[in-house]
Amino acid sequence: MNTTVNVKRLNANRVNRNQPASVSHKKLVRLAFFLLAILVSFSCGAIFKSYASAQDESSAPASFYAEKSKVVDVVKGDTLLKIAREHAPKDANIHAYVDKIKKLNGLKSAMLREGQILELP
Repeated sequence: MNTTVNVKRLNANRVNRNQPASVSHKKLVRLAFFLLAILVSFSCGAIFKSYASAQDESSAPASFYAEKSKVVDVVKGDTLLKIAREHAPKDANIHAYVDKIKKLNGLKSAMLREGQILELP
């Protein structure tokens, strides 16, 4: 009878010793899962950002646009009329060419800013 009590005490001690270990194991698993979720989130964000910036043509250098079409970098004193006179075909109507420049670049007025890049027809 004495032996049975000792076995019960041993089993009781094992349960108590294992319980804190299983709780800390659960915490470690939760922590690992949480850190993995954060890592996956940051990775997806970085991939999305790099893909989005690669698709953004507005950050491309002027040489990129020059290959596609003729462009002009507006300098101080430039006007649409002056740019049209310099770049329009010889037999073209200058005012019609100015209108084409405005339409192509989404300009509502003839106002230009220094450093502005204009695509020419």
